[in-house]
Amino acid sequence: MRRLIYVSSVGGDLLVPANANRVAAGLGLARTCDCLDLSNACMGFLSAFDIAARSIATGIGPVGIVVVELGHRVITPEDPRPFLVFGDAVVAAVIERARDDEGVLASWLRNDGPAGGDVYMAHPVVTGQRETVHFTASSLRMGTDAIGYLREAADAVLGETGLSLAEIEWVLPHQPNGPLLDAIIESLHVPAERVVRMVHDVGSVAAASIPVSLHRLLSSRRVRPGDR
Repeated sequence: MRRLIYVSSVGGDLLVPANANRVAAGLGLARTCDCLDLSNACMGFLSAFDIAARSIATGIGPVGIVVVELGHRVITPEDPRPFLVFGDAVVAAVIERARDDEGVLASWLRNDGPAGGDVYMAHPVVTGQRETVHFTASSLRMGTDAIGYLREAADAVLGETGLSLAEIEWVLPHQPNGPLLDAIIESLHVPAERVVRMVHDVGSVAAASIPVSLHRLLSSRRVRPGDR
C-alpha cells in the first residue's frame, strides 16, 4: 500500500493527526505509506477514487480508501428530517492498476459552493458546542437540484467516453433517500434492474452510499467480465 485515504463527511475521532494514520497503524502499515483525511460530503468516495486513480497512473499505488460515515453522531430526534434518513456505514476498497482492457474511462467532478449550505453542520471547535446536521432547503428544492446536477454530470462524463447510458450495464448513483433515488432513476431513464438499491436497508450514508452499492453488486455475483 502506497497511500491510504480516510473519507468522512463529518470527520473522525481526531482533528490532528489525520485519522488515516490510526487506520494504517491498525493494519500494520505505520511508516510505510502516505496517509491523509478527505472530507467532501456525499462526493467523498468519488473524490478519493479520483485521487487514487491519478496516483496509480503516476506510479503511486496501490491506494486504500476507507469510508467511515457515522450518521448517528450528528442527528437528533428534535430535528426529524435528518434523523429519519441518516444511517451508519463503513466501507473499504483497495484501488490497483487495471488490466490493459479495463480501468477508469472518464472522471467528471464538480462542486457548487453556494448550494453547499442546503445541508449544513457547523464546526464544534468554532461554535464551542455539540453540533448536528441540518437541512436548510426544502426537500423539493434539494431533489430538483440533485437531479439536475446528476443529469449534467452523467451527460458530461458519457460525452468524454463516447458511450451512451444504454451501453452502461450498472448504474450506481448516490442514494439520499428512497423517493429521490426513484426520481433519479426515472430522470436517467435507467431500468430498475440495473440499479443496486441499498438506502432502504441502511439509510442515507453520505460518502459510503456508492461503495456500499458496489459491494452489494459484487457480492451478488451478477457482474460479468467487461461490464461497465
